[in-house]
Amino acid sequence: MAPRSSRPSTAAKAKGSKENELEELDYSSAQQQLDATLAEIQSDELPLEQLPKLYERAMALEAHCRSRLEQVVQDIQKLDPEAITLTPLESPEP
Repeated sequence: MAPRSSRPSTAAKAKGSKENELEELDYSSAQQQLDATLAEIQSDELPLEQLPKLYERAMALEAHCRSRLEQVVQDIQKLDPEAITLTPLESPEP
């Protein structure tokens, strides 16, 4: 049996790369990509085999946008906690 390599797998590298790509996106760009991904998912032309990958991308983009929004809410509340009342974002239903 060959020894296992301590290097990350190709899949792990790709996932890490995609996570870094998302972290670099501002809210507007992530929202645009999410909208485009959702439109692609809803397309009649989409091969069924691509659906899981696009769905995963849409979920990652949605989580990124939600995270950015939550950070903005926290930043605003730190600046002036009494000036504005913000309701927490609702979590998506599973």
